[in-house]
Amino acid sequence: MAFRNVDVKEIEVDSGHPCPLPNIAPDQPPVRKRRRPARDIVVRPGEHQPYTLITGVRALETARRAGPISRVRVRLDLPPVEIGAAQLSEALQDPWVDYIPISRAITAYLHRMEISGQTLAKMMQITAGTLHQYQSLTNDLAPELQDLLSSGNLAFKVARAAADISPWPRQIEFAKVFTTGVFSSVHVETLGVQVRNAPGVSVDEIIAAYRADNPTREDVKEAKRHRPARNHVDPAAVVAGAVGLSAALEWLPELSEVEQMDARPALGILLGKLEAYMAVS
Repeated sequence: MAFRNVDVKEIEVDSGHPCPLPNIAPDQPPVRKRRRPARDIVVRPGEHQPYTLITGVRALETARRAGPISRVRVRLDLPPVEIGAAQLSEALQDPWVDYIPISRAITAYLHRMEISGQTLAKMMQITAGTLHQYQSLTNDLAPELQDLLSSGNLAFKVARAAADISPWPRQIEFAKVFTTGVFSSVHVETLGVQVRNAPGVSVDEIIAAYRADNPTREDVKEAKRHRPARNHVDPAAVVAGAVGLSAALEWLPELSEVEQMDARPALGILLGKLEAYMAVS
C-alpha cells in the first residue's frame, strides 16, 4: 500500500462523489455522531488540485475542522474493484442516506464487476445478510413503499420487514400500521414474522390479535373511558365497619410471631387509609 501525507487543501471532492463533502467552517459542530469509524482517505490524481478524493469524506471533514493548516495521511493505490465498494459503504454512512439509490447501485455494481455478494460485502465491511437487506429494498419492496422510504415517511426498519412479505398489497397493509402511528417500530420484527408466517390470515386479523395482547396507548385510554364507575360507598357503613373491627380486635388472641408478620402489612394499609380519610374529612 502506498501512503503519503498531504495538505487537506490539495484534495478536491469530485462533484459526482456519492457522499459530497459539505462546505463547513472549522468550528462548526458535526451534524450527528455516527457509530462506524471513518474510512481511510483514498485519492487519485486530480484535475484542478493535486488529488481528487475517492473515499474518506468523513476523515477529510474531520481534518478540515481541525483548522486552516492540516495534513492528512492518504492512500494512493486502492484497487479499482474496491473503489466503488468503498464509495457505496461510505454513502451508507451519510446521515441523510436515501437507501433506494444505494440499493440499485449495489445491484448494478455486482453485475458490472461480476463479483459475488459475499465478496462485495467483505469489501464494504458489512455482512452478506446486510447486503441482501439493502438489495431487497428494490428487488422485493413495493414501489409505493420505496417512495415512502425515499421521502423519509417510512422507517428503514419497517421497509426491511415489509420487503420479506408478499405480495405487495400485503406489504402496504403491514407498513400502514406503522406509518399511521398505530404501533411504533419497536413492534416491527415481531409483527413482521407473524404476517410473513401466516399468509392465509389477513393482516387486519393478525394486527387485531396482536393488539389484544399488546394494547396501544389509545387502547388503554379508550378502556379507561368506558370503565364502569365505582359503586358509591355509604360513609355510615364504613364507620360501622371500623367500630366492628375495633371490637373484634379486643377479642383477638395473642398472635404468634409469624401471624404478626402476616397481619402487620394489612393492618398498616388499613391504618394509612383511615388516617388519609380523617385528614380530608
